[in-house]
Amino acid sequence: MESFVFARPARLEPRQEARLREALALGLERADLVLSTILRRPAAGVLGDFTTLDGSDGVDRRWFSFEGVSAPRFGLSSPETTGLAEIFLGGVAGLRDRALSPLEAEVLLPRLGEVVRPLHHVLAPGPRTEAADLFEVDAPSPQDLGQVQVPVTMTIDGIGFVVLVVFTGNTVADEVHTAGGSPVDARTVIDTVPLEITITVPSVRVPSVELDQVAVGDVLRLDHPTDALLIGTIGGRPMLTGRAEPGRRAMTFEVTDAYLGDLS
Repeated sequence: MESFVFARPARLEPRQEARLREALALGLERADLVLSTILRRPAAGVLGDFTTLDGSDGVDRRWFSFEGVSAPRFGLSSPETTGLAEIFLGGVAGLRDRALSPLEAEVLLPRLGEVVRPLHHVLAPGPRTEAADLFEVDAPSPQDLGQVQVPVTMTIDGIGFVVLVVFTGNTVADEVHTAGGSPVDARTVIDTVPLEITITVPSVRVPSVELDQVAVGDVLRLDHPTDALLIGTIGGRPMLTGRAEPGRRAMTFEVTDAYLGDLS
């Protein structure tokens, strides 16, 4: 894991920093769920300290953004970028000191975009609109006034991937803190981020000899009653139970119990 040592303090007032940290913590919870859903195993992020961008850590990063110059930027070292791309393709977690393959490059941007979108919603200045696709951009300049950075360490299978997030500090903090002179609920900036819900039947045991002989058209007996409750999971965590029902144009899911308080 990288160490970050910076000489200058962040340009945020204590009240601004507290409000921004609260909003980013909520965004990071949603990013964790999105990443866990993509990988189908637990992943967790930790928010670091706010500091002024000065480029003194000497790490060569690739930078990504949704909207360009004024929008927040997300930086990853080359080994972390390639390592994440490999994980998104089902590989083992690790840092990879090599160039991206064409397939990895194609998969990286949309997947990484899904993960960092909740943080973008918190930090993007102006009206809260749905961000476009993530794309690669130039590195932010320490000469740009008011640039604040914060490391976000995403841990996957015990390996830490540090995403350095850079944004215009005072402008963003003020917008998170107030809108038209009134306090803003930090949760409203991430509530539009989509999450994938997977609906499954409870697991069953099937003799291996039967699976070895399975062919197209065979029917497996699941030994569940026809009204058995199905399980809805988000990020690999059970959140709902219910029953599937045929609708007029698509299947529906009637919720019988919910544990969505875990998302808050």
